[in-house]
Amino acid sequence: MSHTNPKIQIVCASIAAISYVFMHVVKARKFHRRNPAGVEQFSSYTTSVLIRGVEATVYAIAKLFFYFFGIMFLASFLEKLPG
Repeated sequence: MSHTNPKIQIVCASIAAISYVFMHVVKARKFHRRNPAGVEQFSSYTTSVLIRGVEATVYAIAKLFFYFFGIMFLASFLEKLPG
């Protein structure tokens, strides 16, 4: 008998997918900020600090959500063992 709840699987998979998209967007923004010499360009030091701080925070939260809900999604397929 299976104890999986399809609603939990859908929610976990959706949050993990959205988190992956956030991680990809942060990496793409960082890539497109680089000039031909490979150096990131910002209009000012303050902008650099703020953007890097916000992106690092978003990336860290997205990564935590991705791994947590990915594991929850995979764990939702496990059945309770008898006994």
